[in-house]
Amino acid sequence: MKQIIAAFLIFAIPKIAYAQEDFSMSGEARVKQFVVMDEPDLMKMDYSSYDSTPDQEVGLSGHFHFWRKLHLDAYPYFWYSQENKIARVGLFGEFHYDLWGDWLDVGFGHHSWHNADEHSPSESGRSQNWFSMELNFWNISLGGENHLDLFLKPLYYVQNAEPAELKTIYDGDESAAYAKISLGAKLNYGSLDLQLWPYAEFSDGPDRYGLKAEISYPLYRGFSAFGDLHYFTIDNEDRWMIGIGIIIRFK
Repeated sequence: MKQIIAAFLIFAIPKIAYAQEDFSMSGEARVKQFVVMDEPDLMKMDYSSYDSTPDQEVGLSGHFHFWRKLHLDAYPYFWYSQENKIARVGLFGEFHYDLWGDWLDVGFGHHSWHNADEHSPSESGRSQNWFSMELNFWNISLGGENHLDLFLKPLYYVQNAEPAELKTIYDGDESAAYAKISLGAKLNYGSLDLQLWPYAEFSDGPDRYGLKAEISYPLYRGFSAFGDLHYFTIDNEDRWMIGIGIIIRFK
């Protein structure tokens, strides 16, 4: 019996270790307070200047890695407002595959969001699906482990239910963006992480130009403070979304 157990361990341990190399995961919980928020908390067909906006966003993200080349990022979240409580729920997810080391990957992504209450206004939900490519075209060493990476990320929407225009009244037949291109910069300097993503979205109607940014700094044992920004403009109409919050990272 001892020989059988010993033989089992000899064969099983390398396979367990190999499986651990094939799969890993990490995650983080995020709580964000909106400081500036121009986006209404509920989706409607008919908007007014009195629509409420969300106060907080709460989300849980997971990062899954398979066979060292295939990766999945998932982020379910919800918006909370004083007027409508849990007003909106959403899910962001993206598969990406390392096609050429750390330099080039290809991916497929999904984002959907809808009003949490079934009795909310009739514009209940929207979704987007896309194919993308991300090219890390320049890596700049800043001494030690500090570095700056520059990226180019073209994206093609295979399905997009978000209208390209900002309107007060929607008729349900608005044009949507069919492509997006982003230039990314990721800075790791000491404990500071900074990301900047200026982008342009193209549609048969008006185009959208915007900027997404995030900065984070570790505080204590997996706790980090962060701030993020999303600004975009369409036909001289713009929106700002600025938030600050706490990230709790775990493995």
